[in-house]
Amino acid sequence: MNPVSRILLPGVLFFLVGCGLTKSNEQPVSNSTSIKQDEETILMRAEEGDADAQTLLGMMFYQDNNIEKNHEKAFKWWRSAAEKGNTTAQWRLASMYYNGVGVAQDRKKSIEWYKKSADAGDAFAQYNLAWIYYYDASTPTNYKKAVELWRKSAEQGNRSAQFNLGWAYYKGKGVKKDDQKAENWFRIAAEQGSLDAKYNLKLLSSDTKQVNKPLVLAPIQVRQPRQKFEGEIEKAKKAYKQKNYRLAHEHITPLVQDGNSEAQHLLGSMYFSGRGVEKNLKEAVRLYRLSAEQDYAPAQYVLANRYANGQGVKKDYHKAMTLYKSAAKQGYLKAIIGVGWLYDEGSGIEEDNIAAAHWYEQAAKRGSAPAQYALGLIYEGQKGVAKNLASAYAWYILAAANGHKAAKKRIPSIAKKMTPKDFRESSKILKETTGADLT
Repeated sequence: MNPVSRILLPGVLFFLVGCGLTKSNEQPVSNSTSIKQDEETILMRAEEGDADAQTLLGMMFYQDNNIEKNHEKAFKWWRSAAEKGNTTAQWRLASMYYNGVGVAQDRKKSIEWYKKSADAGDAFAQYNLAWIYYYDASTPTNYKKAVELWRKSAEQGNRSAQFNLGWAYYKGKGVKKDDQKAENWFRIAAEQGSLDAKYNLKLLSSDTKQVNKPLVLAPIQVRQPRQKFEGEIEKAKKAYKQKNYRLAHEHITPLVQDGNSEAQHLLGSMYFSGRGVEKNLKEAVRLYRLSAEQDYAPAQYVLANRYANGQGVKKDYHKAMTLYKSAAKQGYLKAIIGVGWLYDEGSGIEEDNIAAAHWYEQAAKRGSAPAQYALGLIYEGQKGVAKNLASAYAWYILAAANGHKAAKKRIPSIAKKMTPKDFRESSKILKETTGADLT
């Protein structure tokens, strides 16, 4: 398609509507006991008033990370953390008020909480509040304030804010029109991986400017959040699971247009696999990125995989690591393993087996058989870490119990090298991890 026949793209708000955890065939076998212990630890800390634990617990209830999705409980814990000054909880609480998820919709309270988080310097809050001032028809427009907030967020490295700051300079709203500054900000965002910024840079190229047809902004449709969001997502996921991809596509298309992160992730998967749509890796990556930029952990994880494997994008292990860590910080199990894997393999980054063991252990304690096996290899002395046969044996036992065939094969050979003291230590490790014993 000729680029001059296309439209210059605007920015989108980081919505947090219906962001449930999408299951996949890659889900590892979990150990219910260790997962339960992990959840109980977080819950205990949250009930003791730890704002960080409350924020994480809210995330777990919101995104269905091994516990039942419950937006009302997510709201409860985020409100508690927000009142203690946790800026992440504040902007997430604001998003729930904005969209009417887990609580009655209240735009006034939404803006109040966004302001608190933004005033404390949170880049996500600054970006979202600016978006509302600039685009939301239900809120008094304040272009100047929006640009001020986008600039603060952009200077912290938020590429969506960088993109929108470029847009503001291009349109001349909130700031004096300046195509050169617009191009500069688009370039900064593009260098951080914004495909939309790259698209706009192409349209602002010298060749395009010679064409008489002007660049125009796509009319942004500000829709009121719909209570059927979650229902539509569930219908789409059900249709997808039943391999009725046409129906799945029908359900998610309007949600993608509304900025729903889970829908963007699902449609990205459809483009990646060619199910229900023509296979298009670049379009898949674009959708994954839109979802990931809304802090949706499954999309961050999948996009990290694409960078790690060079699928639809140029292979970039550093970007993969950044995305894995973003999802891992939300407690997303497969991303935690991904961080460990990159440190373990030293793929594109410096190999660090101690760091790998740290990340693997987090996943292993939550029941990941691959992580348990990887820890076994590390402690057996095969990965540059001090040998500890007791630990290696305990992790192989756990991995084997979770169905890991390679771990099962290693158990007899390592057992031959162990002393009675090693077996006692293995039993202790197993009890501490799962509450079970070797016998």
